[in-house]
Amino acid sequence: MRVNTPKSPRHIAVDILCRVRKDGAFSDISLNNQFAKHDLALIDKAFISELIHGSIRWRGRLEWLVTQFYQGDYKTCPLPIKAILETGLYQIDYMTKTPGFAAVNEAVSLAKKLKGQYWANRVNAILRTYLRNRASIQFPDEAIDPIKAISVGYSHPEWMVKRWIERYGIEETRSLCSANNKIPNLTLRINPMQTTPANLMRELEDAGIAVENEGILDNFVKLKKATDLTTLVSFNKGQFSVQDISAGLVGILADPWEGELIIDMCAAPGGKTTHLAEMTRCRSRIIAIDRSWQRLNLLRQNVQRLGLYNIHLVQADATTVAARQAHLVLLDTPCSGLGVLSKRSDLRWKRNETDIKDLAELQLLCLENASRLVIPGGHLIYSTCTIEPEENEEIIEKFLARHRGYSLVLPPSRIPEKFVTDAFFIRTFPHKHEIDGSFAVKLQRNA
Repeated sequence: MRVNTPKSPRHIAVDILCRVRKDGAFSDISLNNQFAKHDLALIDKAFISELIHGSIRWRGRLEWLVTQFYQGDYKTCPLPIKAILETGLYQIDYMTKTPGFAAVNEAVSLAKKLKGQYWANRVNAILRTYLRNRASIQFPDEAIDPIKAISVGYSHPEWMVKRWIERYGIEETRSLCSANNKIPNLTLRINPMQTTPANLMRELEDAGIAVENEGILDNFVKLKKATDLTTLVSFNKGQFSVQDISAGLVGILADPWEGELIIDMCAAPGGKTTHLAEMTRCRSRIIAIDRSWQRLNLLRQNVQRLGLYNIHLVQADATTVAARQAHLVLLDTPCSGLGVLSKRSDLRWKRNETDIKDLAELQLLCLENASRLVIPGGHLIYSTCTIEPEENEEIIEKFLARHRGYSLVLPPSRIPEKFVTDAFFIRTFPHKHEIDGSFAVKLQRNA
């Protein structure tokens, strides 16, 4: 139930940031929970969203800036004050419609309310000193320490920058980090069972939403500007889903046939599941498996909205689930998500290097089990939304070394060559293709 509250938009933003950093909460879920709890104008929702996403995206740079003026150990600074300082700096540097003095005054007022006059005075001193001196601040020198310089300048953890420099070199790493900091493009996948591209584009234009043909895949259009789509009649009629081109490529690679039995493992929230259903006009039978009942409920809602009726939900663990063998098995495996940092900027601060090793072990277990569910002559799709070789190419190399009965399949010609490697892998990068980073491969079981 919505309740009136005296909290300002900045106060709400600080509360969310504290939850994200203290409890590991996901920013988008926290935002939605707060929007459901408070009566907020659209302009306030937009302000809070930008403040949250921007402050998280640029957290590394903002922290570094604060420490240039903070007296003492910043690690011991109260979490609400950290959030106030960093959101204050974000407004000064990135939200040009907010005057610097207004951002400072609001930050000081909120600091006093939450932590008292002492911290209000410190916030005031730090932000005003920054306003006076920001033009003369010296950032780390890339010629001396490229890892530190790119980490601070582009707000990525040092361990991440280090591994990318070792793999790609300095210039490409800088380009990749820059791409991760851009506001992401949103693409819509049109549901051919409900409408056509021309009709949907006309409806969206009539609703004041500018779109254009995506140009890479049929049935995909690109928004020219991010907006709330959930209130549109076309959305609630199931005429489209929000899906990145990189995820759409997985459905094209799978190339499902009508009449097939399809298993989608780790299926929720269902973007790829529903794509397969639409591609077969619901004339296939799809078993959608996920270990999370909450996420399966999201999938169920998407299935109902899109008017699909050939998807059956099963709660089970991908590493152990047993089922009747299928013509096509899709494993969109849990991964580090380092290919989607423009959309999931909080992941750069949640992940560490050991996660990649741990996830690779889980991915191989999932793939081993998925391979048992494919009929001879059938196909197995392995996909991720990461760009890390340990989770992608190396997994497939290990799997094929153990399973001589499987072989790589050439992707269909509908997938542009720029996404296909010499080894028949689908690989996309934010800084090269202006879509999410991803990996996918199609395998055939020969025996």
